Amino acid sequence: MTPAQIAQAWVLSRPGISSMLVGADTPAQFDSALAVLDTKLDADELHELERNYTPCDLINDYTAGKRIARESRAAQGAFENALEHAA
Repeated sequence: MTPAQIAQAWVLSRPGISSMLVGADTPAQFDSALAVLDTKLDADELHELERNYTPCDLINDYTAGKRIARESRAAQGAFENALEHAA
């Protein structure tokens, strides 16, 4: 699975999202995006993708220099074990 497919699967997993726009330049890119429709990320995968993400409004962010750094969440499930073996 490519990084683009993971990102597309994550977008489609969000509540209230039923479709996504795909800017494909080639038939292969379009086929890759279609393949994502059958991909479901499990809870551990979603947690791993989101654990270091801090949402912000890039257009209306008046506090960029005053933001408090956020502690990342610990890995869980299969990713927790992978991190232990990597260390």
